[in-house]
Amino acid sequence: MKKIITTTLVLLTIFSVGCKKRDPEVSKVEIINGVPRLIVQGEVVRPRSLYVSPTYFILGSPTDRNIYANTDVETFIEIPAMNTPLKNASIEMKSGKPAEFTLYSLKIKEEFGEQKEVFNLDIKEPLQLSTNNEIEFKNVNLQANKSYRIYYKVRAKQQFYLKTYLAKDGKLFAPILKSHVGAQVKIAKDAGIDIITFPVQVADFMQENGKPNIDNLKNTLDEIISANPNAKIIVRVRCYPPKWWNKKYPDDMTYTADGKQGFFASIISPRFRKDVGNAFTQIIKYCEANYNKNVVGYHAGGGNSCEWYMTDTWRNPRFRQGYGKSETNSWRTWLAKKYPNSQALQKAWNNKNVSLETAPVPTPQERKIDFLSNPQTQQNVIDFNRFRQDEVSATVNFFAKIIRTNAPKKLALTFYGYTAQFSNHINGAGVTGHFNLWNTLKSENIDIFCAPTSYFYRALGTPTINMTASETITRAGKIWLDEDDIRTHRCPPTEQQVSGFETCLKNVDETKEILKRQMIHEAIKNNASWWMDLTGLGWYEEAEIWEVQKMFDKIEKDIIENGKLYEPEFALYADERSILHSSLTSKSKCTTGLFNLYEKNFTKFATPYGKYLFADFAYGKPINAKLHLFASTYALTANERKIMREKTRNTCAIFAWIPAYIDADKNVFSENAVEEATGFKVKLAKNLTSAKLNPTSYGKKIGITETFGFDENVEPLLIPETKSGDIVFATYQDGSPAVVLRGKHLFCGVANIPDALTTYMLKLAKVHRYSQQNVLVTANDKYVGATCIDGIIEPHDVKFNFKNKCKIFDAFTNEKLGNNGTATIKMKRGDTRVFRLEK
Repeated sequence: MKKIITTTLVLLTIFSVGCKKRDPEVSKVEIINGVPRLIVQGEVVRPRSLYVSPTYFILGSPTDRNIYANTDVETFIEIPAMNTPLKNASIEMKSGKPAEFTLYSLKIKEEFGEQKEVFNLDIKEPLQLSTNNEIEFKNVNLQANKSYRIYYKVRAKQQFYLKTYLAKDGKLFAPILKSHVGAQVKIAKDAGIDIITFPVQVADFMQENGKPNIDNLKNTLDEIISANPNAKIIVRVRCYPPKWWNKKYPDDMTYTADGKQGFFASIISPRFRKDVGNAFTQIIKYCEANYNKNVVGYHAGGGNSCEWYMTDTWRNPRFRQGYGKSETNSWRTWLAKKYPNSQALQKAWNNKNVSLETAPVPTPQERKIDFLSNPQTQQNVIDFNRFRQDEVSATVNFFAKIIRTNAPKKLALTFYGYTAQFSNHINGAGVTGHFNLWNTLKSENIDIFCAPTSYFYRALGTPTINMTASETITRAGKIWLDEDDIRTHRCPPTEQQVSGFETCLKNVDETKEILKRQMIHEAIKNNASWWMDLTGLGWYEEAEIWEVQKMFDKIEKDIIENGKLYEPEFALYADERSILHSSLTSKSKCTTGLFNLYEKNFTKFATPYGKYLFADFAYGKPINAKLHLFASTYALTANERKIMREKTRNTCAIFAWIPAYIDADKNVFSENAVEEATGFKVKLAKNLTSAKLNPTSYGKKIGITETFGFDENVEPLLIPETKSGDIVFATYQDGSPAVVLRGKHLFCGVANIPDALTTYMLKLAKVHRYSQQNVLVTANDKYVGATCIDGIIEPHDVKFNFKNKCKIFDAFTNEKLGNNGTATIKMKRGDTRVFRLEK
C-alpha cells in the first residue's frame, strides 16, 4: 500500500509540473527539478530545433564541387524531382578557369529506394579532359517525380571548382539554386519539431539611405510560417556592418600591429555596439510588431564565424590584430578601471615609462609566450588577454540586453564559452575572447549558450564532444545548445568538410547513427541542439533522417519530467584565469591542452565524465564526483588554494602540470602555493631538456609501457618531493620524480595522462565503468547512452555492466537485453545504443 501511495504522489508531482500555469506568451528557461528546461510560449518542450538557410544566405552550390590537387575526388550532384520527364539531355562539366583532370567514372542513380542506376558512362580507360574544351555526355533520360544523383570520380594536379549539371538544348536545366527552407520545415513539423532558426543580416537594417530592407527577413518568416503555421521561430541576427559603414568608420575596424586594416569591424568598438545594436533593435521591433505569435526568441552573433570570438583568432600569429584606434582606446579605458592611477600600472607592469593615457597594446613579439607568462615581467600581456575576454563578453551581454529590453518575454541566445575547444588553441587561448564564461553566466539577459559540436569528432565511430564546460553552464541555470552542423550523407564529400573524404557519411543509416549518438548524449546531459542545414542545400531534407527525432520523443519527455542534473563520477576542471597565463602559441598542447586535446582519451573508458570551470568547483554547489582532474588550474588565490585542498582532502584527485604555481594574490611564481593547494611539496626542475617521462617499475606494473609527455623543453616543470608510502609511477629524464601517488592524490608533472594511469585512478576512486571496452557512455539513473568507438567495423560482442542489478531494455524497441545489471550487445564502429534500466 505504501508503495502505491508513493507512486501516486510522484505522478501528481509530474502532473503538476506539466500543468503549471504559465504565461502563454512567455518563452524562457525555467528550473524544473533542479534542471534548466526550455519553455516555449508557456509550455515545457523538447529542446530540439532546425536551422535553415534562406537563398540570400546559401553557402553551398548545387553544381560546383571543389576538386583538390593530387587527390582522388568522389562526389555527387543532386537532381531534384522534376514535374515532367527529361529526355535526351546531357551532362556537362565546366570550370571558371583552365584545368585538366582525369575522369574515372560518371553515373546517375536514383537518390532514394533501391538507388537504381539509370546512366553509366562506359569508361574503359580513364578520360583525360580539359575545361578549355566542351565536356558533354549525351543520352540522359530521367523520369518525372524522382530525385537523382550524378556521381563522378576525378583527379587533377591543381585545385579548382568543377561545375557539373544537366543541360537541355545547350542550357543549364538542373540543378538550379532554390530554397530548401519550406521543405525542411515541413519535414521537421511532421517529426514533431516546431522550433526553427534562420540567419538574417543586420546590414539589411543599416542601409546607407536610412531605409531598412525588410524583404529578406519578411520573406523567410513567411516561408517558414507557410510551411508550418505553428512554427516557433528564433531569429538569428548576423551582426556585421555593411561595407559603407566599414569605409566611413575606419577607426572602428581591426588593425594589425603594422597598421594594416582587417576585414572586420572591431566587435569591442563602442560605435560598433551602438550602431549595430540600433539595427538589431529595429529587427526585434519589426518581428514583435508583425510576427509576435511565431517568433519566440532572438540570437545575436558576430566576430569570427558569427560566434563572438575575435576575428584574428585563426590568423597567423604575426598578424594578430587589436591595434586599431578604437581598440587601443578601449584597452586604455579598461586599464583605467583596473588601476587607480599610472603609478599602480607602472608597478604592476614593472615599467616606469607607461601611463594610463599612453599604455600601448603589447606587441606581437611580447604576446608570443611559449608556455607560461611571468606576472613579474609580462603583466601587460596577461592584462591584455584579460581585457579581450572582458570586452568580448561585454559585447555578448550588450546584445543580449537588447533582446531582454525589447522582447522581455522571448528567449535570448548567444555563442560563447568555448572553454574546452579553445583551451589548446593553436594561437593560444587568450586570443579568442571566450574565457570570461563564469562571469557571463551571471547575466540575467542570456538563456541559452551555443557552439557547434567539436569539429574534431564528427566521423562515424568517434565520440561526441562539446566545446565548453557544459556541466557548469547547466548548474548555472542556463541551457547549453550543440549546433549539430553534422555533414549528413546529403552533403557532397567535397563541400564543407571538416575531415577527410574517408570519414564522410555515405548513406542515411550512417547519418541516423551519428544523430542518435548526438541526441542521447545531449538528452542525458540536459543539453539542447539544432540540426543545421549549414550550406542551405537541404542536408536534412529527407524524412527518414527525422525518424531519429521521433524515436527520441518519448525518451526525452520522460527525461524532462523525471530527470535531474547530470552528475558524473569523473570531473575535469579548467580555470579561466589560469588559462590566460598560459601559452599563446601552438605549444598550448603542452599546457592547457589537457582539458581538450586529451579529452578524447577520457571518452573511451565507458564512464560518464563532466567538464566544469574551477570557479564552479570552488564557489558553486558541491560537485559529487569521485575523481577530480584539475587540468588547467595554475593561477589561484590563497582562498582558492585552501578550497582545493579542503574539498579534495577525502576524495581522489589528479593535479596536472603546475597546479596553483602562480600565486594570484601576489602575482608571483610560488612553490609554496602548490603545496597549499595540493599537499605536495615541490621544487622547480632545472636543466631539463625534455618533458618526456619514463615509467618506473610501478608504472609498468599498472600498464604504462611507453614513455609519455612531450619530447620538448616545457617550462616550468615541477618535481614533487616524495614521502614514505608514496608511489612513483614515472620520472623525468634525469630520474627525478614526475608522477607521484600519495594516498588518493596523484601529482602529474606534465599535462598528459596516459590511458593506463587514467584506468588506475578510475579504479582507485571506485568510479563505475559500464564496460571494459572502448565505449563512450553517458548515463543517468534510468537511461544509458553507449557509442562504440573501438574502431572495429564488424559486429562484435560488447559486454556491459550496469551499476545496479537491474533489468536492461532497449529504450527504442522495449526489447529485454539483460538481467542483474549485465548485458552483452552486438555492436560495430559507430553504433549507438540507448538502454532503459528498471529495477
